[in-house]
Amino acid sequence: MAPTLNIEGHRWNITHTSYIISTSTDMIELRATNVDSDSEFGVDGPNTAPFKALVHKDLLCFYSPYHRAALKGEFAEAKQDFLTLDLPATQARRFVSWLYIGFFLPKEFTALYELYVFGDQTENMALCRFVMSRLVQIRRGKNANDHGLSLTTIEASMKTLNMLPTTSPLFRYIVDNLVNHWDANQLFDKKMCGSYDIPKEALFQIMSGLASKPVPLVNVSSGPVFVAPSKCPCCRHQCNYHDHESMEEWKATCGSIPNVTRPDPTFVQNTKHQTAEEQAHP
Repeated sequence: MAPTLNIEGHRWNITHTSYIISTSTDMIELRATNVDSDSEFGVDGPNTAPFKALVHKDLLCFYSPYHRAALKGEFAEAKQDFLTLDLPATQARRFVSWLYIGFFLPKEFTALYELYVFGDQTENMALCRFVMSRLVQIRRGKNANDHGLSLTTIEASMKTLNMLPTTSPLFRYIVDNLVNHWDANQLFDKKMCGSYDIPKEALFQIMSGLASKPVPLVNVSSGPVFVAPSKCPCCRHQCNYHDHESMEEWKATCGSIPNVTRPDPTFVQNTKHQTAEEQAHP
């Protein structure tokens, strides 16, 4: 019997993935909502054949309670030979890549945002955590006087904020990134934000963050350089945005990976209301 969904499904797991691939023969065809263009996969234009991929059904179910219910429950999808993903073709290919090898290539914030929202909608915690890790790694790789975001991504950030609950790790990440790497004139420029309004809670958090942000040391063409940029939350470490439910859960998942930094106590669900002494001795 294939492994059932448990704490190991909270991050991509090569042991369980390999086991399912080598023992399960139950396959399902995945389809995308539309065809799009992306040179990364050698596809080009609207005449390209629609995206289709055969994947192991148990693999989908291992990482996603949503897909487990859809494919093994009493839903209509359980009786079908295919499943349509709420993703364009390029993103569907990236999802399949992640499903089998635990990785995909894009560095564009817009692509990562879309895959996170898909993971959140399908209750795929491992995918969401991988996306958050990629975002932090990309942000950390930028030099101190580089925004790390394109103008089009500010608009994408505003759009994504409107799609997320305020408790979402991606919601917190976007707010932290906007506060620490852009100034108010840029953030509230309609040309950059597009037609998307800033959610009230995000606006409150952004304004509070901007009010407490250090004065720029110097203005450069690519944007202001702030005091100690390496200490901003979005550049620190990935587990702060993984929504770990406890330190025990962190130790059993990300904590088992070499050189991964433990999350700050305020980012762990069951330590948010503990005293400093309790947080120091988890």
